[in-house]
Amino acid sequence: ATLTNTQFPSATLTNTQFPSATLTNTQFNNATIKAIRFTDIRDQGGITFKGAKFQSKDNDFGPIKLESNGLPKGAEWDIQP
Repeated sequence: ATLTNTQFPSATLTNTQFPSATLTNTQFNNATIKAIRFTDIRDQGGITFKGAKFQSKDNDFGPIKLESNGLPKGAEWDIQP
């Protein structure tokens, strides 16, 4: 799949996979993400997660750079104890 200038605003993504996809300027801003896989994605320029909430630690971020909290920049954990 090729996603360019694609937005998933406030979406709920559960067990979503992007194997070997090309993602450019793709926004997951304010999304609720229960499990996601970016295995072998290509052309990852401009992927954003501003305000995204991750509800599972079962994720594969592939080549996406992670911050010290283990998530992409702008994302946060939303896991209930």
